[in-house]
Amino acid sequence: MRSTSRPEVEPGPPRFTAAAAETLARELGDLRQQIEQARAALGRLQESAMAERPPVGQVAPELLAANQQLVLAALRAQTDADAATEALDRVSRAADIDMLTDLPNRAYFPHISGRISA
Repeated sequence: MRSTSRPEVEPGPPRFTAAAAETLARELGDLRQQIEQARAALGRLQESAMAERPPVGQVAPELLAANQQLVLAALRAQTDADAATEALDRVSRAADIDMLTDLPNRAYFPHISGRISA
């Protein structure tokens, strides 16, 4: 079994030169300043949004009317889709059934002949 030598790592935080530590401290200060500026900008945006927002419980009547129209249109579309599906089912069944006898017609027999002979 071969032994691999690994460099020993000193425990504790990494050591920096004085110049590197000064650069890092300056960058950290800049980042803290940017964070404070971003927080101030966010506060102003939140205040602006709250000032422009209608009070709770008061929604623009146009939005309510538009929402009602959308709900009604969705319900109508669902009703139309259901009616079309039912009509398609009736037509497809009628194509295979003789109108006078209400029995399967000749066009339907190839579909069921495989089941009958099995």
